[in-house]
Amino acid sequence: MLEMRDLSLAFGPRIVLDGIRLDVRPGERIGVIGPSGAGKSTLLRLAAGLLRPDSGTCRNTFQRTRLVFQEPRLLPWRSVADNLDIALHAGGVPTDEIAARRD
Repeated sequence: MLEMRDLSLAFGPRIVLDGIRLDVRPGERIGVIGPSGAGKSTLLRLAAGLLRPDSGTCRNTFQRTRLVFQEPRLLPWRSVADNLDIALHAGGVPTDEIAARRD
């Protein structure tokens, strides 16, 4: 379950999210819509644990939270296969199985 209670976050003097309350239970799916700069990606980064709120609480008990960035996020110092391995590891695929997929 994802629970957000009175969640607030600012970047410098700019308040991006203020007083957010959200519950997402297992099996539920939600969509987050709004104009550019409304805080959608920031909300998702908080849910994934990539950011910490300035105030309020964010509790995520889901085993895996995935976030797909809008821009390409390949690591330029890694090969394409190495970049794909990151996603497989994050998805819980065992290292020996990843190695076998390369053969």
